[in-house]
Amino acid sequence: MKIDDMPWFDKPDVRLTREGVEKLTDVELLAMIIGKGTKEGVLDLSSRLLKNYNLNKLEDLGVEELTRECNDKVTALKILSFIELSKRYNKLVKGGYNTKVINSAKDVYNN
Repeated sequence: MKIDDMPWFDKPDVRLTREGVEKLTDVELLAMIIGKGTKEGVLDLSSRLLKNYNLNKLEDLGVEELTRECNDKVTALKILSFIELSKRYNKLVKGGYNTKVINSAKDVYNN
């Protein structure tokens, strides 16, 4: 289904604003990231990608393979950029590269 064919109150952007981001499905969240411009419809593309690869396998796809899956390089680059940004955020949340406080040369040696 195309987002333009949905009633305005069921569209992911309206639901996100009204109900909060945590209420959206993975398909709807991925569709929000991709945005418009796909031939098969952004919800259908998001659903197919998550069905075939799920969230943890999408990051294993390279630019060429994801471009073939999306039939569009810009869409593939948006997804890969978001995945990389998510990885970087997770590193920050988990303390980055330095999870232990270093107070001396001995601390460096022991790590």
